[in-house]
Amino acid sequence: MQLENEAHDLERIAKAFRLISKEISYGGLANALLGVAIENSGAARGTVLLSEGGELLAKANASFPPEKAQIIATHPPHSEFRLPADCSESFDVREPFVRHDRRRGSALLAQTARSAEGDITVLCLPLIQDQTIGVLYLEAERDRETFTAGCVSMMSLLASQAAVSFESAQLFEALRETTMWMVKGQQIGRMGSFRWNTCTLLSRGSRECDRILGLDPDVNPVPFQAFRDRVLPDDLRALEHALAEAVSTQSPFSHPYRVVYEDGATFHVIAVGQFDVGPSGDVELEGIITDITEQKAAEQALTDARAKRAASVRRALHDEG
Repeated sequence: MQLENEAHDLERIAKAFRLISKEISYGGLANALLGVAIENSGAARGTVLLSEGGELLAKANASFPPEKAQIIATHPPHSEFRLPADCSESFDVREPFVRHDRRRGSALLAQTARSAEGDITVLCLPLIQDQTIGVLYLEAERDRETFTAGCVSMMSLLASQAAVSFESAQLFEALRETTMWMVKGQQIGRMGSFRWNTCTLLSRGSRECDRILGLDPDVNPVPFQAFRDRVLPDDLRALEHALAEAVSTQSPFSHPYRVVYEDGATFHVIAVGQFDVGPSGDVELEGIITDITEQKAAEQALTDARAKRAASVRRALHDEG
C-alpha cells in the first residue's frame, strides 16, 4: 500500500511538472503553478507574485521586495492583495513558511467574507534561483490538515521547478522581443536575410526575404528553381555566372538584379553575402537581400533631370549661336 501511495505521489508530481514546464510565458506559467498547487495541496485559494518591472531575474538584489510585487495569478480574482509581513521570514531563510492564525484572517478574501470566515492556515513558498524572484502564497481552511510535511515538500518541489521555468520564460521573452525587433528592422530597411546551401541548392530566408522575392512564405526550404523563376530572365544569366564565380573562389558575393512577380511587377534588388560552413557541413552563402527599387527610381529621376537640364543648356547655346 505504501509503495502504491508513493507511486501515486510521484505520478502527481510528474504530471504537475509537465504542466508547468510546457508554459513559455510569465502569465501562463504562473497560472499553471497556481493551478497545480491548489489541486495538489487542497488549498482553498492562492496567488503567485513576482518582482514587477521586468526585474525578477536581474540578479541585482539578494532578496525579493514584496512592496514591489506584481500579482501574476490569483484565485479567486483579487487585485489588491498584499503579502502578509510575516511571510518575509521565508525570504530570509529561503524556506517554506507555514502559519496557523485566526486573528488575521485571509489576505485573499474581501473584508465582508473575512468576518464569516473560520480559522485558516497559510503556506508561503519563495521562488528561488540565485535570488528569491517571487512567491507562491496559499491559504487553506484551518479545520483541515492541509499543509502536512509531505504536502509542503511537494509544493517546494513545484516551486523549485517553477523558478527554473521562469528563467526559461524570461529567455524566451527576450528572444521573442529581439526577433520582433529584427523583423521590424528588416521591414523598415526593406532587407531580408537568407542562407543558400551550395550543395543542395536549397535556401532558407526570413519573411521579409520571401516578401521581397515574391516567394511563398510557407515553402521552406525554397528550391533553387523557385528562386530562378522570380529573377527577370534578362538578368538570370549574369546572376548565375556571378554566383558560380563566387562559389568557386569562396569570395564575398555582391550582385544587383531584378525580380518579377506573378502579376508582372518588377523590382530592383541587391544580394550580398559571404560563405561559411553550415550545420550540415556543406558550404553555404549567408547574406542579405535588399529592395533597392526606390533607390533605383531616385537615381533614374536624377539622371533624367540632369539629361533634361543638359538638353536645355544645349538648346540655349544653339539658340544663342
